Amino acid sequence: MALFCCHLLSLSVTVTELQLVPEKHLQLLQILVHLLPPANVLLLKHLLQLLKRVCEQKETRMTAASLGRLFALHLLIPRRVR
Repeated sequence: MALFCCHLLSLSVTVTELQLVPEKHLQLLQILVHLLPPANVLLLKHLLQLLKRVCEQKETRMTAASLGRLFALHLLIPRRVR
């Protein structure tokens, strides 16, 4: 199951592609999170905590942004069901 519903996912892609000042970008992403069902917000919170812990490991050579992109590809984009 994807973290975002399909209609929120398409909206989030649109938001991240916008050329906005960082403050506006953050506000739009906060609105998206508020639109998520409570269970998805909890899942997102745990995933972000996991990413933070991975980044803090001295063995990790990837940046937080790189890890975020890697996780996003697998968690935020729904798989096509065959």
